[in-house]
Amino acid sequence: MKDSLATPEITSKYVIKAQATKPTMVNLAFIRSGEQFAAAKALSSPAPLQVARPRSSSERLAQFYHDTQQAVAKAQRHRSSSLGETPLEDSQDVTCMSVINLDYLRSGFQFESAPLHSNQAPDQPPKTDSERLRGFYVSTSQAMEAATNLSASAS
Repeated sequence: MKDSLATPEITSKYVIKAQATKPTMVNLAFIRSGEQFAAAKALSSPAPLQVARPRSSSERLAQFYHDTQQAVAKAQRHRSSSLGETPLEDSQDVTCMSVINLDYLRSGFQFESAPLHSNQAPDQPPKTDSERLRGFYVSTSQAMEAATNLSASAS
């Protein structure tokens, strides 16, 4: 009967081969041969990869416009089918109406200062943080009292 502890075979200073005492589930001959890397080499194509050039801003904008038009057409078809209307045909060109008030934009009124609130007089100084906090507390207290009164009268 062979000893369960086999002495290793020393072939050089750096290589020590141990005798296998039990069979393993690892195919050492396959690993030593390097065949596991052959499949990866076979899959890689010998032709150099084509690197796509970055699109210009005008190309990206045109693609965005096209995608937006397609999304609008799809949404309109969905909306019209859910309302029971006849859906638009795919071949029809969808043009979006502009709902921007160009006269307002040209006037420059959007850059003027915001008007005062109707409940705030122009000569009144702005409220401090503590005044705003007290007002919030009072309004929430009144709302809580009204809610409790309503629930008490409902019971």
